Amino acid sequence: MKQCEGAVWAVEPQEPRRRYRGAAAVNASLAVALGIRFPLTFYELPGIGRLQERLYDLVAANHHRLPGDVPYCKEHPEECR
Repeated sequence: MKQCEGAVWAVEPQEPRRRYRGAAAVNASLAVALGIRFPLTFYELPGIGRLQERLYDLVAANHHRLPGDVPYCKEHPEECR
């Protein structure tokens, strides 16, 4: 559970169920959404994955400063039960 709170995860539905964490999970999700493998291929290029992971860690450490961090119902209680 602690791992899921620390970073985003993506798990492939078919065997072998590869698991992706952080920037790799973002790339895996993007690959599925677009229906192409390019985001994962790009991530696997030398140095690119490491750079993306550093950027992911920077954004994750500062996500509270980004817009959209407040849960919707807390921001709009009149629209929630």
